[in-house]
Amino acid sequence: MIERTAMTADGMLAEAESGAMIVTAGKRLSRALRVRYDAWQQAQGRDVWSAPRILPWGAWLGELRDALLYSKPGALPVALGKEQELALWEQVIADSPESGGLLQIPPTAAAAMEAAALAEERRLSRAEMEARGGEDSRAWLGWLRAFEGRAAAGGCTPQSRTAALVAQHLPLTGSPSRMVLAGFDELTPQQREFLEACGRAGLTVIEAAAPAPEEVRATRAAFATREDELRAAACWARELLEAGEDGIAVVVRGLKQARAAVERIFLEVLDPGSVLPGAPRRKLLNISAGPGLASYPIIRAALLVLELSPQENEMAVVSRLLRCPHLAGAEAERSERAALDARLRSQGGDRVAIEALIGLAAERRCGALARNLEAWRRERGALPQRQSPAEWARAFSRLLKALGLPGNTPASEEYQALAKWRDVCSDLAGLGAVLPPITYSEAVRRFRRMASECVFQPETTEAAVEILGEMETAGLEFKHLWIAGLDDESWPEPARPPAFIPAAVARERGLPHSSPERELAFAERITRRLLAAAPDVIASYPTREEDRELGPSPLIRHLPQRQPDAGPFVSYREVIRAAAPEKPDSVDDRMAPPVAEGAAKGGTNIFKYQAQCPFRAFAELRLDAEALDSPTPGLNPFERGSLIHRVLELVWKDLRTHQRLCEASEAELQAVVRGAAESAVAGLAAGRAGGLDERFAALECKRLERAVLRWLEIEKARAPFTVVFSEEPRQKTVGGVRVRMQVDRVDRLEDGREIIVDYKSGTANARAWEGDRPDEPQIPLYAITHEPPLAAVAFARLKLREQGFSGLAEADGLLPGVRAGDLQHSIAEWREVLDGLGKAFRAGDAAVNPKKAAVCRHCELGPLCRFSEAETPASRFEERGNGDA
Repeated sequence: MIERTAMTADGMLAEAESGAMIVTAGKRLSRALRVRYDAWQQAQGRDVWSAPRILPWGAWLGELRDALLYSKPGALPVALGKEQELALWEQVIADSPESGGLLQIPPTAAAAMEAAALAEERRLSRAEMEARGGEDSRAWLGWLRAFEGRAAAGGCTPQSRTAALVAQHLPLTGSPSRMVLAGFDELTPQQREFLEACGRAGLTVIEAAAPAPEEVRATRAAFATREDELRAAACWARELLEAGEDGIAVVVRGLKQARAAVERIFLEVLDPGSVLPGAPRRKLLNISAGPGLASYPIIRAALLVLELSPQENEMAVVSRLLRCPHLAGAEAERSERAALDARLRSQGGDRVAIEALIGLAAERRCGALARNLEAWRRERGALPQRQSPAEWARAFSRLLKALGLPGNTPASEEYQALAKWRDVCSDLAGLGAVLPPITYSEAVRRFRRMASECVFQPETTEAAVEILGEMETAGLEFKHLWIAGLDDESWPEPARPPAFIPAAVARERGLPHSSPERELAFAERITRRLLAAAPDVIASYPTREEDRELGPSPLIRHLPQRQPDAGPFVSYREVIRAAAPEKPDSVDDRMAPPVAEGAAKGGTNIFKYQAQCPFRAFAELRLDAEALDSPTPGLNPFERGSLIHRVLELVWKDLRTHQRLCEASEAELQAVVRGAAESAVAGLAAGRAGGLDERFAALECKRLERAVLRWLEIEKARAPFTVVFSEEPRQKTVGGVRVRMQVDRVDRLEDGREIIVDYKSGTANARAWEGDRPDEPQIPLYAITHEPPLAAVAFARLKLREQGFSGLAEADGLLPGVRAGDLQHSIAEWREVLDGLGKAFRAGDAAVNPKKAAVCRHCELGPLCRFSEAETPASRFEERGNGDA
């Protein structure tokens, strides 16, 4: 018989002092009661006292099981761990006839395991489920019988049967005579059966119910969005802290999913200095829903090491490895490893061979990295194809040691994370009891999933503000409580019937989430408990989410409405602005130091960037402020453009004249173009990290051959010419700037005049040469520095479906599709414009003055110039004269 009586926390502490055992519904209440018990003893002036017996339900059952095994060895089968049980379920399902119709076995196994535990806890009849269930239920019951058969053959049993097995051996020596249950919203049939068995064995069981509060001041508050709601709760907590209050808690519904946003908002308000790089965090906040172990940086680094391939790896993986601060030598070789990362990115290719990486690391003075990678490669190469999970766990430790992880002495949080990592390694090793030898990739896959699902939160001291989920507050008492997320769409929660258990059985037996009625009753019970958990309670909800309007949950609609009087949140930015003087000092930083004679670099980009935005020219060409390349699969646009440039250069070195082009047979032209394409692709692959896949290279050769042959048909329609320069380098002075250029091609006509041709593999139009700030100043630069008389200048658009010329000619018919115009007049204008841009660059003009919005969209310098923070509409780009950076 279980007695139910109202009991305060102090009443439970008195029971504990008299020798009674306190069994709690969860770990948090158990820990809170032990802390309160110690404070209670100190308040009575005691220096020494006996530790109370306060345990969560699961720990108590484990203690009973261990005591039984010590007193009667072999009395119980071995209890399977969670991972062992899941692995056994996966094997059973994989071997079943239904496995062929499943997309993924692991999630199905997890759902089947959960359903089996639920059926055991709720004492569901298998015969009834078989009779009333559908195809899914019957398949699951077949899996369950097979699972139990395999477990019994191995002398094992699932954890969910521990209570039933221990009950068969009661009473146990040393068991207490009196026990108090604390914080249970409801007892499952399995728990009631076990407790009744304890009662028959002489144990007095008391279920403590929270006494009715003397006075509850619960109100409700509405906010526009969930973020506004959380920020208001944070401001409310801050005001209470500043007033010297304690016992402050915030309950957030759906805390596990919203944890990142909750932590960000509360830290911004409670401890704004913690958002600064390297700033220590004060222990003001404790969030109960810990993230997965795999989310911690040092654990991510360890998983990265395990997932490395001894052959080739994606560039993104190699980049993370080079920038990882947890490997041996990372601090001493930080700059060298960053430079190696930049070099690999610039070489192109999205895959890097480990052998090549070791060589480059040694070449780039990353000696520790090269040695450790070599040690890792030897260790990895010595591993067998298959071995037991325990042997894989030991191999994982050796691989991490080979790469020197952790490199430096880990901080407290990292040390605890590594200790938890070792626990997961032990769980992996334990899989050997139910799994045959497995492959390396299978071991890593299982280990990553285990680390991701392992909830980990570093141990800390008590915090001033507790943030909890609604289920973690059972039995806890507070002085001030805020309950967030009680809108009518999510509370009560919608019904989510359990998988595999027949819906009718689930509804009739009142299983969790089985029906709307069950969810309403459960939500009513939890809401009553939460509203009585503190004398000062605020229940809040958002009024809108995306395009949906929300209202208060019907369970809090009866509460009086009020808006918390928490002060407004003041951000760091607002504090800084408020502290600024009325007339702040200003610095005109539009002018940088002048360019020294001969110090300019950047080629035609000097004029292109100076025209786009003077600050871009200054930052990229004088400060070398450039974004790192981002390798992509295949070839990037720059490489594709370089390839077609090189192919045309080789083709015209062979053909030379328009006459030869026209006289060559189709087979001859194909041979010339094919040879040029193969040579160009081979040259690119030789200088590229990881080279090029043979099949991909063959496809690229065919693409180039098709594009160039189609382009040559356009060239045939021109008047006779001879190619006199192809990819010609030249140096000229423009506007006082010595600039290096490389003209793609110069054609000479029969009358001696010449035509400049600039290849473009993307879009191109002659209008890009116009105005005081031309978008594409290359051809104008070539034109004003070209000494022989010019007949035309043009872009050669080489994009397969948009091929043709775009430019300016002195007469019609010189180039197909190119209009006639006053070329000499345009050259004179270009000379004036480019001379001005060159002089501005050399003088140090570095104004943040983008020509148009598109310039900023394609620029990586936003964090430097901060132009996006200026309140300047896009329509005023051309008008902007203020260049303050």
